[in-house]
Amino acid sequence: MALNVLVPGQIWHAQQALRFGPFAITTRMTVVRLCDGRLWVHSPIAPTPDLVAALDAIGPVGFVVAPNKAHHLFFLPFMQAFPAASGLIAPGLARKRPDLAGFEVIGAMDAPPWRPELHQIFIDGLPILHETAWFHAPSGTLILTDLLCCFGPDNRGLGGLAARLLGVYDRLGMSRTIRVLVRDKAALANSVDALLALEPRRIVVAHDQVIETDAAHKLAQAFAWLPGIGMRQAVPAATRHQESPPDVPALVVREFRDGEEHLLWQVMHSSVHEIARAHYAPEQLAAWAPDTWHEEAWCALMRSNRPFVAEVDGRVAGYADVQADGYIDQFFVSGHAAGRGVGSALMRRIEERARSLGLDRLRSNVSLTAQPFFRRFGFEIEAEQVVEVRGVALRNASMRKVLNTGD
Repeated sequence: MALNVLVPGQIWHAQQALRFGPFAITTRMTVVRLCDGRLWVHSPIAPTPDLVAALDAIGPVGFVVAPNKAHHLFFLPFMQAFPAASGLIAPGLARKRPDLAGFEVIGAMDAPPWRPELHQIFIDGLPILHETAWFHAPSGTLILTDLLCCFGPDNRGLGGLAARLLGVYDRLGMSRTIRVLVRDKAALANSVDALLALEPRRIVVAHDQVIETDAAHKLAQAFAWLPGIGMRQAVPAATRHQESPPDVPALVVREFRDGEEHLLWQVMHSSVHEIARAHYAPEQLAAWAPDTWHEEAWCALMRSNRPFVAEVDGRVAGYADVQADGYIDQFFVSGHAAGRGVGSALMRRIEERARSLGLDRLRSNVSLTAQPFFRRFGFEIEAEQVVEVRGVALRNASMRKVLNTGD
């Protein structure tokens, strides 16, 4: 089993043949090298001597992930081959495999050591899998397991016939058998919105093809059957996902409360320094979000703006406001919550509030980092501009969205 390069110096993968009765398929292991040199291994396959040697050659294995309730066959053998690694299992997997109960559950860590390089998004509404998707921000790579698949034209005979019947032959899609097992389409749609907002450049799935071209468009097409994608209604205040499994954070969007101004400053600082650093130089980040908290001015701004506040499992994860004229002044998601659907939930609340105010458009000055996300929600650039913050020039864009009451 060869270890093949997907992104030079960053991502590798290896495939293993599996047979289920008359059907032969391959399963894929994906390996990400973190900035500290450790390897993060997704959906491990059999640790053959050649594979172990290939992994040892590129870095120490630090983390091994069983990403859903179906991909665990080689998890224990892999952990035995790399005993110094930390193992993580999908929510609910320990009930299926009691011998894995001693391993940490994905989502239980307060500050995962692979952030900000890797963001995790739990796929809600599909309890048969309890799958977590992963986004490698530096390369724009979305890593999935069984949520979607794509079987190429080299699959012939029974394999090709099965792929056609399941609707995943030579196209990225959710198999018809998985669709039938969806228990909450609204919850799944919320998770899909979070995936679409990432606008991935590459999609890696566990079975067969890797999507290297037009990935974001193909991702949207794969979920076109799901009602309401891109037209989600706002998440009601203080409403949680009722069927979230244990150890999976629940998302709440609520009104701002006096006294939590410092928490929102921490969110802003984290968002700028952990997420926006891909587009701005250190001196620009320091000017935008200095380490010193100017309490009086910041508290006055928050109490004036009265933003919506997002929580993930009781922890403040983001905030955003909309003013009476439709201007979005502040919109930030903390680094620890990036890729969890927080931004999407906040934007839906903003649009709901804007319509309740009778507004017909929204506008904002949007950073280079946030522009793809705003475009995903229908905003268009009116003008690119350079602004000066504490004597330092930063590029952003004035963006606008016309609200359609039929959205």
